[in-house]
Amino acid sequence: MLALGCTNPDVAKRQYLENGKRLAGEKRYVEAILEYRNALQVDDKYGEARVALAEAQAANGNPEGAYREYQRAADLMPDNVAVQTTAALYLFIAGQFEDARTRVEAVLKKHPENVEAQLLYANALVGLRDLEGGVREIEEAVKLDPQHAATYTNLAILKLAQGQRLAAQEAFKRAVDIDPKSIRARLALAHFDMATGNIALAEESLNVALGLDAKNPLANRALAALYVGTGRDALAEKPLQVVAEVTQSTESKFALADYYARVNRVDDAKAVMEPMLKDASAYADAQTRLAELAYGLGDRTGANTKLNEVLTRQPNHAYSLQVKARWLMVEGRPVQAMARATAAVNAAPRDVGAVYLLGTLQAVHGQREAATKSFAEVLRLNPRATAAQVQLAQLNLASGDALAAVGIASEAVSGAPGVPEARLVLARALVAQRDLVRAQSEIDRLLAAYPRASAVQSVLGTLLLLKGNTAGARAAYQLAFDADPGSIAALSGLTLLDTQEKRLTQARERVERRLKVEPKRPALLLVAGKVYAQIGDYAAAEDALRQAMNLAPTSTEAYILLGEIYGAQNRLDAARAELDAAVAVNPTDVPARTMAAMLVHAQKKPAEAKRRYQEVLSIEPQAAMAANNLAWIYADEKQNLDEALQLAQRAVEQMTDYPEAWDTLGWVYYRKQLPILAVQPFERAVGNAPDNATFHYHLGLALAGSGDRVRSRSSFETALRLQPNNTDARRELTALDRDSR
Repeated sequence: MLALGCTNPDVAKRQYLENGKRLAGEKRYVEAILEYRNALQVDDKYGEARVALAEAQAANGNPEGAYREYQRAADLMPDNVAVQTTAALYLFIAGQFEDARTRVEAVLKKHPENVEAQLLYANALVGLRDLEGGVREIEEAVKLDPQHAATYTNLAILKLAQGQRLAAQEAFKRAVDIDPKSIRARLALAHFDMATGNIALAEESLNVALGLDAKNPLANRALAALYVGTGRDALAEKPLQVVAEVTQSTESKFALADYYARVNRVDDAKAVMEPMLKDASAYADAQTRLAELAYGLGDRTGANTKLNEVLTRQPNHAYSLQVKARWLMVEGRPVQAMARATAAVNAAPRDVGAVYLLGTLQAVHGQREAATKSFAEVLRLNPRATAAQVQLAQLNLASGDALAAVGIASEAVSGAPGVPEARLVLARALVAQRDLVRAQSEIDRLLAAYPRASAVQSVLGTLLLLKGNTAGARAAYQLAFDADPGSIAALSGLTLLDTQEKRLTQARERVERRLKVEPKRPALLLVAGKVYAQIGDYAAAEDALRQAMNLAPTSTEAYILLGEIYGAQNRLDAARAELDAAVAVNPTDVPARTMAAMLVHAQKKPAEAKRRYQEVLSIEPQAAMAANNLAWIYADEKQNLDEALQLAQRAVEQMTDYPEAWDTLGWVYYRKQLPILAVQPFERAVGNAPDNATFHYHLGLALAGSGDRVRSRSSFETALRLQPNNTDARRELTALDRDSR
C-alpha cells in the first residue's frame, strides 16, 4: 500500500502537504517548508501547497518568500477570495499599489460586499498606509516641535489629483455602507480624511467608531492625536487614559505621561511614571522622563543623577542619550552633545527624534551637508515633520541656494500654514532670490499676525533696503532691534546703514553696548570686528575677530577678515610672530595656528604653509580652513591627490557657504583628471561668488575637459570680462578658436 501511494503523484503531494501542516501546527516551520517544497516538486501548480508554503514562510520570518509564494498561489487560484486578497495585501505592503489595486479589483467584481477588499482597494488607490502609522507620525511631529502641535493634523500628506481623491473617498465610504458597524471601515475613512486635511470629517468618523466600541485603543489614540493637533489639548486626556487602561502597555502609559508633562501637570506625570520604575522593561524610559521633569523644574543636579543612573545601566538607551545631548547643548558643550546624539542615532537609526537632534547639532557645528542628510532622513521617516523642512530650507538658504530654499519652504508653508517659522524662512529665501513681490506678500501675512516680531521686522528691513527705501529699512531694523536686542540680523542691518551713512561712532556704540551683555557671542564679535575695521581701529578689530575665532573655529569669515586687516596694515610678519608666540604659550590653539599658516601661505611660502596646516590638522582633524588650504596646496603641486580630495570634501561639508572651498574641491577633481566631477563644485563656487574671475576660469577648464566647448567658451569670456588681463583665460579661448577651425 505504501509503495503504491508513493508512486501515485496525487497521493504523494497530498501526503507531503498533510505532513507540512502537522509540522507547521507544531511550529516546526523549517521542516514544514521542506515538506511543502516536496509537494511542489511533485506538482508545481498545486495551489494549496503554494498557500501553505507562503503561510509557513511568513510565520518563519521571511516576508519576501511569503510575498513570492502568495503571488504564485493567487495566479493558480483565481477564484479563491482569501488568497487573492492576501496576495494584494502583500503587493500593497511592498508599495506596488497599482498591482495591488488591479488584483483586488478582480475580487470586488465577484464579491462587491467584501469589506476587507474594499478597504484595501481604497488604500491602494492613494497609497495610504495604516492609521496607526499616521497617528504615530503626528505624535512624533508634536514631540519634535511642541510649540506648533496644533498644526500637524492640518498637514495634508496626500497630494492627490481631484479625480483620484474623489474615487478614494467613494471607496472608503462604500466600505462603511457595506458594513456600518465595521470599526475598521470607520477608522480607515477617518485616516483618509486626516491624511487629506479634512479634520472635521475625520473627527466625526472617529466618534462614530467610538460609539460602536468606546474602548477601542486605536480609535481613542487617533482621536487624542487629532485633539492635540487641533489645539484642544484638554480633550486629549480622556482618550489617552482609555488607551492606557485598556492596553496596560508601557507605550500607552508613557503617552499619557508625556501628555501630562506637555501641559505642565507635573504631579500627574509623576503619578503615572513612578510605579513603572519597578518594571525592568520600563525603568529606563520612566527614569529618563522623571529626570526631564526635574531638569525642567531647575533641579539639574538631581536630573543628571537620575539620567546617569540610566546610562550606567543601559549605555545605548537611545532616548536617554537624546536627553543628555539636549542638556549638553543647552549647557554650551556642543562637542559632547554631538557625541551623545550620534550614539543615539547609532542605537536607534529610525528614531525620528534622535535623527532630528543630530541634524540640529550638525547644523550648529557648521556641518551643513551632514545636517541636510539628517533632516532629509527625518522627512523620509515622517513626512509630517515640518520642523525638518524648515531646517532644510534654512540650510539651503545659508549655503546660498535660494532656489532650493524657496522650494522646500513653499512646501512647508503649503503643508503647515500655521507654522510661522516656515513662512519666515520662505520670505527670507524669496528676498535672497530677489523675488520681492512674493516676498512682500509673505511678509505682509507675517506682519498681520506678528506685527512686532523681531525676525519679521528684520526681513522687512532687508526687503525695504533692496527696494531703496533706506528710511523704511532703518525703521524696521530699529523695531526689530528694540524687540530683541540680541538679533544679529537687526544689528547687522543697522550697522550696514550706519556704515553707508558714515555714522560709524553710532554703530560702534550700539555694538559695544551689546557686547557688555553678550561678550562671548561669536556672531556679535564678528559684527564688532567689521565695525572696528571700518573705523580703522585695527587693534580692536583684531581682538574681536581673534575672540570670534577662538569661540567658533569654523567661522571662515573671521579668518578672512583678519587676514585682510593684517594685509591692510602690511604687518604679515609681525602678526605671524605674535600668533607664533601665542602658540608657544598654548600649543593647542588651533585658530592661532591656522591664522599663522594662512599668513605664511599669503607670503607665497607653500612648503612652510603646508607644514603648518598639517600641524593644525594633527591637533584638530576637523579644522575646516586648514583642510581646505592644505588640499589646495596638494592639488596645485599635484601631490597626495587622494588625501587632498578627502581634505577638500571635509572642508566643503563644514563650509558650505564658502565659495573658495567649492573651488578647492573642483580643483582637486580637475588635477585628478576628473573634469566631469569638477564641474559641479566649480558651478557652486561661481554661484556663490559670480564676480570672481578665477572661479569662472576654473569652470571653463572643467567644461572644456568634459567636452562642453560652448559653455567653456562662455566661462572663459566671463572670466576675461571680469578680469581683462587674465592671460590664462585668453590663452584657453585662443586654443578653442584654433581647435574649431
